[in-house]
Amino acid sequence: MRLDDPIVLERAERARELTLEGLGLQQAGKLEEARGRFMLALAANPADQAALYSIAAVDSALGRDAVALRSADRLMELYPDFALGHLARSQLLSRIGRLQEALVAAERALSIDPGLAGAADHRGQVQRALGQAAPAPLPDPVGQLCVEGLNAQHAGRLDEARAWFERALTLDASNYVALYSLGLIGVNSGDALMARNFLGRAIAAHPDKTAPLVARATALQAQGLFDDALVDLDRAIAVDPLCKEAYNNKATLLHTMHRKRDAMLTLQ
Repeated sequence: MRLDDPIVLERAERARELTLEGLGLQQAGKLEEARGRFMLALAANPADQAALYSIAAVDSALGRDAVALRSADRLMELYPDFALGHLARSQLLSRIGRLQEALVAAERALSIDPGLAGAADHRGQVQRALGQAAPAPLPDPVGQLCVEGLNAQHAGRLDEARAWFERALTLDASNYVALYSLGLIGVNSGDALMARNFLGRAIAAHPDKTAPLVARATALQAQGLFDDALVDLDRAIAVDPLCKEAYNNKATLLHTMHRKRDAMLTLQ
């Protein structure tokens, strides 16, 4: 089926709605129900990045690392430049004892985003488990706080995650991981003011990143601010002309706005 088919665009929009429902359930600790929503989202759109990442996190939290790894593998096939996905996959591989593969995945994450919170520490842990000499990690209180926040966020404990990230910002007010993660928490919890505040700060401090622009567009779209959302998606495409998620989300949004021809042209 063609990517510019109106049915495909409708399914992509439905997948996003189901993923948001799933994230709300995940936040409430209802992991099995959340997983069900993510499965429905993937039935509507098998390439939905957020649903694939989230279902892997839920399965991991439920102790199903082998199942989670299948979702992580698929995520990396579709989005090979998603650094956080490579880190999550590395952590899964490490837990099931596939250490050499875990090291390769950790290296890939760091090659994409050298400052990714927790990635260097995780690589060092894998290297030590393999008996390789790993440099002693330098004290990084901000990184440690972000790792705690990411762990809580992946487990659906969003209030706890928010507290960790806010502590990180007291030490580094422009930290990308903390700002972006707090923005995502705002998006997923329906707090538009929080989402726009932290994502706006992430965009201002890190204009080379596309993810905050795409996430803020989602928040703006939820508020009915379609034109503003399009501006952010166009900015993301200008930053990275190969940003698949920005093109897909723009096409879906244009379809929602009944601009079907423009939606089709976006994906051509």
